[in-house]
Amino acid sequence: MSLKQIGRRNVIQPGSKTPPAAPLPVALRVALFYDLDACHGPTGGTRHALAQLERLALRQGISLSVITGRMTHPDGRAYWETLGDQVRRELPVRTRNILRWWRIKPWPPIEWWTGPVDWVYCPAEYYVATRRVRLAVTSHDVLQTLQFESPRKRDLLGRVFARADRILSVSHYNTQQLLEAFSIPEDRVAYVPNGAEDLFFEPASDHERSRIRADLGLPPGV
Repeated sequence: MSLKQIGRRNVIQPGSKTPPAAPLPVALRVALFYDLDACHGPTGGTRHALAQLERLALRQGISLSVITGRMTHPDGRAYWETLGDQVRRELPVRTRNILRWWRIKPWPPIEWWTGPVDWVYCPAEYYVATRRVRLAVTSHDVLQTLQFESPRKRDLLGRVFARADRILSVSHYNTQQLLEAFSIPEDRVAYVPNGAEDLFFEPASDHERSRIRADLGLPPGV
């Protein structure tokens, strides 16, 4: 088939009742950047990051790639291998080291490793060097930084928020705190709460109910 014929495929010919084929939707290209070495003894923030990774990988209309720094812990490597055919890339340096370097000099841009993408998403407050790609970060608890961290850490957090095109805040209270403490336009902040594991929504079996009743000393019917 010639290029001329291909160009005519979606053109309605005179008298034809067949509409042209609808263009295929273009997937949003997202690169998730996180330190997967944190799989060792994961905190709530790491559990949030892994849940976001798994959900984004399943979501229609999203073309996901996963980027992490060089891993040194077996738990991080083990999780990395479970990703199977997922598009992913391990940087030649550890995540903490590239983040430290970017604080000094915003180069090289992360697009060196992600390739062409629309968004880079960090499920934590990472300061990431970029060229043109848009950046989204999750804010978990700015109050802890404001009350207990050094002024230097607060300044770094302000740089992260100033650089981000979208800030995902896990609670309304956290949103209020970051809007008051940092000069951020409200329309750049979106409320995205932490998720809960599916096991919290599974009903208890009769055996589990009986055992818990016995442990609590509850009479029948209560």
